[in-house]
Amino acid sequence: MKYDELLNWMLDRGDPQGGYTVENLKKLLLEFDNPQDKIKTIHVAGTNGKGSVCSYIQNTLTNSNLKCGLFISPYIEDVRETIQIDNNFISKEDFSKYLEIVYEKTKVLDEQGYYVTTFEIFTTVAFLYFLDSKVDVAVIEVGLGGRTDATNTIKKPLATVITSISKDHINILGSTLREIAYQKGGIIKDGGDLFMYPSDKEATDELKRIASLKNAPVHTFSFDEVEIKNVNDSFNEFSFRNFKDIKTSLIGKHQVYNASLALMVIEYIKKYFNIENETIKNSIYEAKNIGRLEIIGRNPLVILDGSHNVESINALVENLSSFKYNKLILGFSVLGDKDFDHILENLIPKADKIVLTEVDNPRAIDLNLLQKKVSKVTTREIFKIPNRREAFLKTIQLANRDDLVLWCGSLYLIKDIRKIALENKKQG
Repeated sequence: MKYDELLNWMLDRGDPQGGYTVENLKKLLLEFDNPQDKIKTIHVAGTNGKGSVCSYIQNTLTNSNLKCGLFISPYIEDVRETIQIDNNFISKEDFSKYLEIVYEKTKVLDEQGYYVTTFEIFTTVAFLYFLDSKVDVAVIEVGLGGRTDATNTIKKPLATVITSISKDHINILGSTLREIAYQKGGIIKDGGDLFMYPSDKEATDELKRIASLKNAPVHTFSFDEVEIKNVNDSFNEFSFRNFKDIKTSLIGKHQVYNASLALMVIEYIKKYFNIENETIKNSIYEAKNIGRLEIIGRNPLVILDGSHNVESINALVENLSSFKYNKLILGFSVLGDKDFDHILENLIPKADKIVLTEVDNPRAIDLNLLQKKVSKVTTREIFKIPNRREAFLKTIQLANRDDLVLWCGSLYLIKDIRKIALENKKQG
């Protein structure tokens, strides 16, 4: 089979049938003699900040002359960005090779009644690729939740990391922070060190409870330990514990705290690897995470952000103060399974003009319903444009040179808008 055929086969597998479980995937991985048990890993879960924390850690390890794998989701530009080694995407040739191998095994499992999903196939390919490539370590990001996530077939990571926890995917993970933390905390391993973002008490108490049951040492920090020196639209600068004058090019105040969590993990894994402080400092600054408070244009300032739940939207709203602009032109859509009433209440009133569009996802909210909800929290002018290209061009048309065009609400939306924006930029 050709690359495109294999890719379409994998993507067509979709989500689990009848609830999330790792049992079917375990059968597939057993067919390959459990590759996940033969690589060193750092396992990262959480609601917000996973991608950034993974990037900080991976970039530091790569720049420390270690061969470092990275498994992240969802992808923004290219499906192959999900699986990387040393900032290089898996090649189409390698992706095809491993997909073909997995395809043959999956056919047999299908006949036996063990259905393996798209994300489980992604995960299997990543484990096989990292093992065959002889990576020194792989940073593995959880896809959804943690307890029943495909990546939770990992048994003994070097470190378990849980980033900020807030309400998201409430129809799957639960409606309270305790329930969501219970799902995220499912990746905590017996005796394994846990590195934890200082989330709300309800979430942290649940994570500490799980860690206690598993005799897992807990490492965390307080916001007071982070000395913020500068936050602007180009970089952040801060000091944290023994790390002085650290800069991030990932902008937004929340990135200071994400980087602090990553620094804790990096300091710990020095026991396994030779990592210099100067390398850490440079690597934190160089780390990238596209589609997260990403500036893709100026005059007017154009920003894309994948914020899609209450906490990340609140952080986005707070970070708007770092930018100098006259009016805010907002491009927006959201998936229907989000707590979008609270998202709208916090975000929409900040906008001077609003353009609503559709998300290319079966869980997307009905556009008419979204318009109705938005009109309840603002008296500003609202444009409803289903076509995403036309919607993006409308936001640019509405903006003056000193305005800010902001697109947010869904990573699926940002994926499409980013492509449209870059194509528009090329065309001048």
